Amino acid sequence: MGMVDTRVLVLNRSYFPVGVCTVKEAFKLICQHVNDDPSQGPLAHILDSKLQPYDFASWSELEVEEGMESIGLVNKRIRVPRLIRLTTFNKIPNTVVKFSRQNVMTRDSFTCCYCNKKKHISNLSLDHVHPRSKGGKTSWDNIVTACMQCNQVKGDRTPEQAGMELLRKPFRPTWSHLHANLGRGKIYPEWEPWLSNTKYLTALEFSNK
Repeated sequence: MGMVDTRVLVLNRSYFPVGVCTVKEAFKLICQHVNDDPSQGPLAHILDSKLQPYDFASWSELEVEEGMESIGLVNKRIRVPRLIRLTTFNKIPNTVVKFSRQNVMTRDSFTCCYCNKKKHISNLSLDHVHPRSKGGKTSWDNIVTACMQCNQVKGDRTPEQAGMELLRKPFRPTWSHLHANLGRGKIYPEWEPWLSNTKYLTALEFSNK
């Protein structure tokens, strides 16, 4: 997983945390304009440690000091943002937990449900407990986190057919469950002031789709 796939905390217009997106998704938000009208400004601003707002152009002009996380462009490197603020969205997201790869892995604590080993996200995948070829659905109660090795061994079989034990049964999580598991992933220093008041963190993935 490259830097563009690492996570950025998303704040709404009132500075309440409303989700997490990837660096790649954050840059998409920064580069898009409200109502596709450049005169209305970007959909989001990057915030630095002092909460100063930046658009993409001004952010890319900041010096990348030694040891800073950065992304290489054609002829320069730019800092990796860890915090963005939406310029128009001011509501708390839907309280229904969105089914997504990120949320499934967060539910399962980024741990394989077959070998019980915590893996880097680049070595994790989603597994259909009851295979799709046998009628299994892509749903909360049939999808678990599996490491690449276990997923390959299991193949297009049920755990019983593959002689594997499913250590944790899949289920639809609540936000409180996901909030508890969020802290088991990497928490960036820029997030800590906002995550100390987790009652506002009602979504773990913001998508501009």
